Amino acid sequence: MDYFGERCAACGGLFVQGDDIVVCPECGSPHHRECYNKEKKCANEALHGEGGKWQREKPLKSINSRLIVCPVCQFPNPADQERCSHCGGYLNEDKNTGEDTSADGYADEVGIGISRPYLGFNPDEDLGGATIREVSNFVDTNTIYYIPIFKRMKDIGTKLSFNVLCFFFPQLYFANRRMWGWSIATAVLMTILSIPAAISYFVKTGMEDSTLALFSVRTMEALYANRTIIKNLIEVCNVAELALRILMCIFGNWLYFRFAVNTLKRMKKRSGGNITKERAAAFGGIRPLNMILALLLMLAITFATLIFTIIAIETFSFMTMQ
Repeated sequence: MDYFGERCAACGGLFVQGDDIVVCPECGSPHHRECYNKEKKCANEALHGEGGKWQREKPLKSINSRLIVCPVCQFPNPADQERCSHCGGYLNEDKNTGEDTSADGYADEVGIGISRPYLGFNPDEDLGGATIREVSNFVDTNTIYYIPIFKRMKDIGTKLSFNVLCFFFPQLYFANRRMWGWSIATAVLMTILSIPAAISYFVKTGMEDSTLALFSVRTMEALYANRTIIKNLIEVCNVAELALRILMCIFGNWLYFRFAVNTLKRMKKRSGGNITKERAAAFGGIRPLNMILALLLMLAITFATLIFTIIAIETFSFMTMQ
């Protein structure tokens, strides 16, 4: 919990950034560490016998003439600002409680007591060619996860975040979000990286049962003789695949952010700048059916790659034996 702007239970002083704060394990009362060590006990010890808990005070709206504490997230802001730089909520608490809550039901989605449409961010804020409102409409689902990440990327210029689905199933994730270019690219790369392991498996299978052999006897003997090289190549490809998955995990959200903004920019250019919520959602959102199509595409790519690999190895083997 952030105790910035609250008061020490012992000395009554306001906590500021950098204070060393300790919290009573019984009632949750915050203290300066120095104050707690001086008293050797919680200043609100009377609450312990009653089973009471420390309650946050109503945040001070003004720390001094230059700073105002946000009533939503407790972040200090310049006194002349209307909205919080951290969460986007109004610094005037009356506006937070009286603001229209009809905008897409985001206040209910967040599940808090005050109205925070668009998660408290200004819906008209530009994210690099599209507003938060437009990007929210485009993303359509799970905006509570994506919009804060996208705003942070725009504000501080970072491209890094974590997307677990992009680590395990990058092809399916991109297809589900209609990013077919990246879905096909990752499917092709991962198929190529799996070739050495597939060759090793088929050679071993063919050596054990000739009826299952995909290569000629001569080619299998040549590949078996070079099994150490193939084993080393498998290890290299495994490391490369892991690196690819990590890159997709770290940069997947940024790729989706750029895809959403660029798609919206093209849409606005074609429509003269007016994009309805329904139209944005139609071009964005998720398409679970696309994941099935992606799986079929992966199977086709794998089969085509396998056939090409067999033909290439057999041709090379034949030429070297001449």
